[in-house]
Amino acid sequence: MPRKPRRSRVPLTILKRSRQWLDDPDHWCQGIAAQTKEGRATYNSNGDAHRFCLLGATARFRDLTEPGWKARTRADDWIEKALPGRSKNIAYYNDRHKHAEVLALLDRAIALAEEA
Repeated sequence: MPRKPRRSRVPLTILKRSRQWLDDPDHWCQGIAAQTKEGRATYNSNGDAHRFCLLGATARFRDLTEPGWKARTRADDWIEKALPGRSKNIAYYNDRHKHAEVLALLDRAIALAEEA
């Protein structure tokens, strides 16, 4: 009997690392993917990146976990599934909600990924 393909745990790892980093309000930002400690715009892959929006965080931890867009996309898929209502725009949600609401969204995404 053929074995069922094993699901990758990489998206879940990306979600959990993003959640852990964003837990500190000083590590979160809105309106831009990444900022330095001083608040200057930077790329999420730069070593001076200190604050991230939700998408910036998943990109940052994707790069540290598994190179390539596929893992990030799967992590972002879980976030999209966790979005309330019919909204499927992660950046819009991040930029228009409070820090605690963004963390709650990540918690829902993690729970969905763990149940799969």
